[in-house]
Amino acid sequence: MGLLCLLAFAFFAEAVIVPQFTVLPLYGSSECGYYVTINITRKLATVPVRLDVSSSDLALFTCTSASSCNTTYRPTQPTYPSINVTGAYTSGSVSGRVVREDVQIGDMAFSGMPLMAIDSSSGTMVNKCANGMAAAGIMGIGSSSLANPLISKLGVIGMMKSMNMPPMFATHICKNDLVDRTSGAGHVWMGGWDSSVLASAASLETYDLVTARGYYALNVTAFRLGSVSIPESSCSRGTCLLDSTSSEIVLPSATYALLISALSRSSAIAFSNTSLLEHFWNGSALVAARAASSANINSDVSLSLSIGSTQSWDIFTTNFISSVPCSSACLTARNTSVLPSTKQSLAWTSADPSCNPSSGQPLASDCRLYYRTGLAPTSSDYIILGLPVVYNRVVQFDLSKNQVHTGFADSGKCSAPATLSGMVDTANMSGSGVGYIGVIAGLGGSAAALVTLSSLYVMFRTRKLQPHVT
Repeated sequence: MGLLCLLAFAFFAEAVIVPQFTVLPLYGSSECGYYVTINITRKLATVPVRLDVSSSDLALFTCTSASSCNTTYRPTQPTYPSINVTGAYTSGSVSGRVVREDVQIGDMAFSGMPLMAIDSSSGTMVNKCANGMAAAGIMGIGSSSLANPLISKLGVIGMMKSMNMPPMFATHICKNDLVDRTSGAGHVWMGGWDSSVLASAASLETYDLVTARGYYALNVTAFRLGSVSIPESSCSRGTCLLDSTSSEIVLPSATYALLISALSRSSAIAFSNTSLLEHFWNGSALVAARAASSANINSDVSLSLSIGSTQSWDIFTTNFISSVPCSSACLTARNTSVLPSTKQSLAWTSADPSCNPSSGQPLASDCRLYYRTGLAPTSSDYIILGLPVVYNRVVQFDLSKNQVHTGFADSGKCSAPATLSGMVDTANMSGSGVGYIGVIAGLGGSAAALVTLSSLYVMFRTRKLQPHVT
């Protein structure tokens, strides 16, 4: 008893609660999408939900909407059985019912939270992976103005504000090209962020958001690569959207063609077999570098977005050129002729260490590297600034000022497990609350005692909210 009291005293004397924000581990890949997990507390269910900054509501797939019923969510009971809703996203649409659930997001507890139970969907709302659906829903953290009024006028961000949490969130998304839905791929902070993730010499750049259409958008005035500069005039109207669900930068067809031409003349990627290089830029967006050919991605080449009249946002080649290795076992089990349309369902493997696109060495005889660009053309009015724009950066959205702050992340944070250094992760501990506690270095006591005490404290500090339903 005395030891426990001593440990408790040491804990509360030397540990600090990170105020006003919660942090969630991020999982997934560029092929499967990036997601966090939330808890449906009455159902005792942990549900992976895709992170979407271009919508505002929480929507979960039901067994009705999944052919193999691989979702973990079954609605407790429709609160409004007569209310059917639809939702439009940049990658598809959904329809379903309005229900209420007790939902826990990090250490935020929402009692009777209104959400959509998705009964049907179209498009590529949630990418399929080799081992099933990557996520069982969508968590929108976009502006409250995007919230579906049939569900709630608040949306997730509005509910945070009702809890007196600052209207801000931040993302740290690590580029991961393998179809791996379990490895750590970064973090999402809600209500604040942690500056320790920044690279030591990194400084934050601040950009004004254009929210004329309700989305988080940037005023891109030009796309530049080397000496090529392509002006853009539409973004001041809120049409250049930051989007966490797209694995590509989607550009007007004319802009796309000019950039591809400039990239093909650059040293962005080099194949020892020059015919592969021509095929990569001028043919399919997916190409296999075969045995005895070497490839190298040059990280010094960057695509730059001119923002406003004086600022820029640089995107390195390694962010928008992706490669996925496939061993001989993978090739014999799959029909590689259908790769361009079904690449998201392939069971990629990376057992052969010589499948390294940055090594410049010949590939092993039983290995292939499949490359694809992260650029795509569109005839739509919207330009989509997808994941390649934010990879390996900390991007903080301060909605009270309509600004976004960004800086390069410490590269070590993307190679480590999805728990930040100096923080205790209680999210996956049996019987504990979900959340993080910052621990000052030198804290005494055993690790087990720390986890137990931190878990108890997180349970007491869980914030609760009874959402307002309209």
